[in-house]
Amino acid sequence: MDVTGAIVAIHKGAAPVAYSGTPVQREIQYVDANWYTQGAAGYAYVPNEDCANFASQALLARGWPLTQDWHEYTLAWVSSTHLRNWMLSTHPRVKELTGVASFSQVKVGDIAQFDWDNTGVRDHTAIVTAVLRVNGVLQVYVGEHTDPYEYRSVREMITTVHPGASVYFLSLPTAGDQSATSGVLRIE
Repeated sequence: MDVTGAIVAIHKGAAPVAYSGTPVQREIQYVDANWYTQGAAGYAYVPNEDCANFASQALLARGWPLTQDWHEYTLAWVSSTHLRNWMLSTHPRVKELTGVASFSQVKVGDIAQFDWDNTGVRDHTAIVTAVLRVNGVLQVYVGEHTDPYEYRSVREMITTVHPGASVYFLSLPTAGDQSATSGVLRIE
């Protein structure tokens, strides 16, 4: 996905909204408040490809600090594959998990990434908003932009919406760094 020059709006200088609670709670509050808006919280909007941009905004709300390589308008901020590569290369405690078999390790606040055509390129990024056991089956739900949802089933995305697609998760640390938290929501 080439997103160079795709951003059509600039940050409007909106005052940051104060979210409360743990870092993960702040991240999910951001997703809950902005999943349906274009140009969420005054940020630029990338038409038809806003997913990584929105996930980056949620990570910022979680408390991840801006860096020279990860801030609005950088490829690591707006491109799914670049965001993955940046997270794995700069955050040694971020771990990549693969497929439905990894659902038991996924936490609310983790990043979900999808490869719709199994080329190795991450085509879509979302934020895990719920991990639930439904009728005895573990389900993961995500909040996302581009095709906006607050709670969308990952299983549905890789079986019905994009049959045969692959899902990956970037498992984020939950203690001891800028995204530390306690009390991650997990319902089983």
